[in-house]
Amino acid sequence: MKHPLSILEVLALAVPLAAPVSLAEDAPIPQAAADVAGSAAQNAPNPPEREYLFTVDPSLPAAGHVVVTAGLGNVTRTGEERPVGAGQLVPTLGAEVGLWSRLALYVEGGAAFEQVGNPGGLASPVVFEGGAHILLTDPASRVWRVSLRPSYTYDFDGSSTLNLTATGAWNYKAVRVAASVMGSHTFQGDADALDVQATLGATYALPLGFRVGVEGVAADLEEIADAGAEGGTSAFAGPTLGWEWGRFQIVAGPAFGVTPGAIYDPLLFRAAAALRL
Repeated sequence: MKHPLSILEVLALAVPLAAPVSLAEDAPIPQAAADVAGSAAQNAPNPPEREYLFTVDPSLPAAGHVVVTAGLGNVTRTGEERPVGAGQLVPTLGAEVGLWSRLALYVEGGAAFEQVGNPGGLASPVVFEGGAHILLTDPASRVWRVSLRPSYTYDFDGSSTLNLTATGAWNYKAVRVAASVMGSHTFQGDADALDVQATLGATYALPLGFRVGVEGVAADLEEIADAGAEGGTSAFAGPTLGWEWGRFQIVAGPAFGVTPGAIYDPLLFRAAAALRL
């Protein structure tokens, strides 16, 4: 005849069975794994920002990712007005693909809708720009970024241009500032040997994804001391308003000539959008 188990014997059998379950639930995440996860998040490349109308932020798309851009206005991203007889607006479309954390390739094209009766005509109905975007600073930097953009441009007047643009950006909390200097050589007999252009932009974050800012462009800086083929330096500036939602960004704003005898129209305007894929 078997005797029933005592209370002490039942507890002795139950404790070993329950202990592993309790230990598994309470076991902390290994510190090494937590450190690796935190380091990966900290060193991840920043998502590319495109909140300016004329300055390209130094941030790059990650390897295998693409930033698609589109623009519309009577002035292009490089600060050039639409050619005479080309209509009021020039649409542009571009894409930038990341190859590595510090290198991306990009192309951008625009079209002019020639007006009927334009006596001079256009040498080319399209404009094209293509080149590389090279990040010189740490891809994970949250404050400072510096990049170079060597590129080739084909303009509406049929000329070819080689460009080199250096851009620096500084971000701190809600404030973003970016400045660039571009040197260009146009393969045309009456052009200056070297054209120099500078841009400066600053934005401030508002609630609901909005940003307000100001941006300016100064062209033909090489003619400050002595007027050349372009007849002197010209500059324009104006306010901007942007909005960001997830991977989508849009920015727009007017601009006005700020130098005596500026060659620009009384009112310039451009809008640009970017989508990260």
